[in-house]
Amino acid sequence: MTDQTQSSHTDQKLLLDYLAIREDHCPSCDYNIHKITSDTCPECGEALKLQVAMKTPKLAAFVVGLIALSISAGFPLLFAALITIIYFIDNPGPGFIQIVTSSLAFFALLCVPIYIWYRNRSKLIRSNNHARWFWACITWFSCPVSLLTTYIILEYFQ
Repeated sequence: MTDQTQSSHTDQKLLLDYLAIREDHCPSCDYNIHKITSDTCPECGEALKLQVAMKTPKLAAFVVGLIALSISAGFPLLFAALITIIYFIDNPGPGFIQIVTSSLAFFALLCVPIYIWYRNRSKLIRSNNHARWFWACITWFSCPVSLLTTYIILEYFQ
């Protein structure tokens, strides 16, 4: 048996011994892998290995992206709330229902990227530093796009 094959066999045995006595989850799909019998996740088929990792993962880029997407989703919600307040104070006109409905629909649409961002957090955290920050910076482009789209909705229905 070669050194690499023996090392691979030892690594697999260590992994299975570790999971035989501890509850843990697949880092890819979050499936409970306690007492598995092979070094692959039975749910998603990802290869697993036992390794030393950081106690706390690098979440900064994930949080920065989540903040950007939340701000983007907040613009139409804020404008819907302001239009509703103005409607009850000044009764501005017949476009009230269309503006509020469009803003709330746009808000619901902008919740989709937040969900996708959250669901893919483990992939983002596992990616290299440049990729993490690239995607976090990309999410900030959603802020001016969201603000501009909300402004267009307001102008269209006035």
